[in-house]
Amino acid sequence: MSEGCIGKDNLTAEWLAQEQEIARTFFSKKNLKDDRGSPVCQSTDCDQYARRLLGTDDIRPVDNQGANSYTVICPSQSKIVQFRLKPFKDDIFHFAHQLYGEISPEIERLDDFVALSAYLSTTLRGKVHVLQPFPKDKPFPLEREKKTVIALAEIVALSAYFPQPKTVYSTNSWTRSARSTLSQLLVNDNLRNTVPKIIEKVAALYDELHLLNELPAVLTHPDFTQLNILVDDDGSVTGVIDFDEAEFEALGMCNFGLY
Repeated sequence: MSEGCIGKDNLTAEWLAQEQEIARTFFSKKNLKDDRGSPVCQSTDCDQYARRLLGTDDIRPVDNQGANSYTVICPSQSKIVQFRLKPFKDDIFHFAHQLYGEISPEIERLDDFVALSAYLSTTLRGKVHVLQPFPKDKPFPLEREKKTVIALAEIVALSAYFPQPKTVYSTNSWTRSARSTLSQLLVNDNLRNTVPKIIEKVAALYDELHLLNELPAVLTHPDFTQLNILVDDDGSVTGVIDFDEAEFEALGMCNFGLY
């Protein structure tokens, strides 16, 4: 849930406008309104709560809002306060912190904000990887990017050293639902008629589903992409954010996001 040190000078006007629209959309969702359609909570309520909690006016929205949360940052205290539609899975966050240490900080549940689930954590240094500069008048920063790729590979590999029993898979996990998902695709006549090559790939995958049983069940970030990876200027990974939808899956289920 933490944000890196993203300076507004590095953001385009389009990016900032998009983030503001994401926040507006979040507070306009039906489940943030009462039976009469009036808002039960707005961004100003969250901002005021964060100011009281931390005892400072140094509060502003983060520059990388999520679709299911509203997050503010206090730069002077290196703190993040996040307000969510659904509560975090505390056991998942605790496990992630045990596994990855400082790149996935501990969170503290705040029980006195009743409109939404609220949490406090420390910020992470670095910037969102998608905002890493690639100057057109300079060579491609190969060494920097190699360092990032190696660090990401280590993060994925580390989970394999802490395998869990297969019973930890949730009913709707990708691993457990893979067979039913592929079965539905195989009988999709519209897909078969439109892109038959996809059906061929699905059929080949279906025949190899048994291989999932040979892989360890590991903690898996379902959106392991540039928007959720923080890096410093030399390419070192300083944090991985948005573990809120993390699940236990067969090793490798998250790797598609890195491509």
